[in-house]
Amino acid sequence: MAAHGAKIVTEEKKSTTKTDVQNGKDAVDSAPVSQTSSSTVGAAPSTQKKKTETEETYIYQKYKNMGRCVIINNETFQEQTGASTRQGTDVDAKAAKDVFEELGYEVTVYHDRTKKQMRNILRDESDEDHTENSSFVCVILSHGNEEGIFAVDGVVKLDSLTQCFKGDECTSLLGKPKLFFLQACRGQKTDDGVDIIKGDAVDASVPEDTETKSLPKEADFLYAYSTPPGFYAWRSNCDGSWFIQALCESLREFKHLELMNIMTRVNNKVAAHKRSESNSSSFDGKKVVPCITSMLTKDWYFTK
Repeated sequence: MAAHGAKIVTEEKKSTTKTDVQNGKDAVDSAPVSQTSSSTVGAAPSTQKKKTETEETYIYQKYKNMGRCVIINNETFQEQTGASTRQGTDVDAKAAKDVFEELGYEVTVYHDRTKKQMRNILRDESDEDHTENSSFVCVILSHGNEEGIFAVDGVVKLDSLTQCFKGDECTSLLGKPKLFFLQACRGQKTDDGVDIIKGDAVDASVPEDTETKSLPKEADFLYAYSTPPGFYAWRSNCDGSWFIQALCESLREFKHLELMNIMTRVNNKVAAHKRSESNSSSFDGKKVVPCITSMLTKDWYFTK
């Protein structure tokens, strides 16, 4: 949780003015809206064989580089957007830069970019030759709503940023992981949480792979969102966002695990150990769980 005395900023819009609640600990990464009411540590895989089976595992060792990591950190927004300053986001940007550099990525950080600039940054990245790279990573830190992610001059749809990495447009990343980590609200709903005494595990079957000589152009993407569709995402003005901080901690602590196992631990860190603190009853005591959408077709390990 944030240090004592940290501010909460609830980035709502009432009438035509921004309203900031500044005497709590946590903020939401939401676009302005009209007035509304508002660890378990797992073990590493028991066998190393799985990491060498190319039909089941992406093999980064056969490439010269881990790849590129792009971080877009939007903190201050143009007045017409009605969006407030995202205090604490630089903490997230630094944490993400540090951990992905530790994992071997070449990291570039961009601050306060417009819609056109964001699209151009990612288009330029997709136009690069990634032949010697094992994967691609993008981290976006911003406000958001149901329609998309905020650039400093307004909303940009996620698909307009990621389309250029699909298999028919970025052939040098075909068959390689393309990982997008997104810290932004996706709506204005909050989650009060539910008290539990005992939880039950549910098994989900996975369809067997179908042999094919081609790959869908949508394959090999992972989108890791800070919150489910329709909900607020949470950020401390002092300590950074719940999701990005949990992600960076988990990537460092569990880097030997397969990526989806790492992301499960990220979900646990946020869902089980975080609750908002605010003097506004509409934003106090709230919970959230990150939301992972994976089109990866194999296991992915960051290390041997």
